[in-house]
Amino acid sequence: MKRKKQRPIPKLRDKAWSLFSQVVRRMYANHKDEVQCVTCGRFLPWREAHAGHFIPRARGIACFFDCRNVHCQCPGCNCYGGEMVKIRYTRWMIEMYGQDEVDRLIRLAGTVNKINRADLEEKIEHYQTCLETIR
Repeated sequence: MKRKKQRPIPKLRDKAWSLFSQVVRRMYANHKDEVQCVTCGRFLPWREAHAGHFIPRARGIACFFDCRNVHCQCPGCNCYGGEMVKIRYTRWMIEMYGQDEVDRLIRLAGTVNKINRADLEEKIEHYQTCLETIR
């Protein structure tokens, strides 16, 4: 009997991120299927928006899939924003969640966290279910 080849962990992480990104963007979409960029306030279709991280992946994967760390941003703010975008995002986070939650995310980013295959497969299944309920 042949064993089914497992998908590599990076591919699973990409699939989980793709689904999570859709969940975030669709969750914040209004009746016109538009979302508002948390940093510049621009409205754009949810399909064109990015799911931007407050604390970037480069600082650690511990809060990569944390829904309070990821919000809708326009491509310009998410990819090309400088210090002012970071400052606006921080202000928005404090207004939205409070300083304690911002501090929690910063502490969480400093922890070592490894996501294994089972975690990623669970996330994929969960986000697929979330998308079905949002649609």
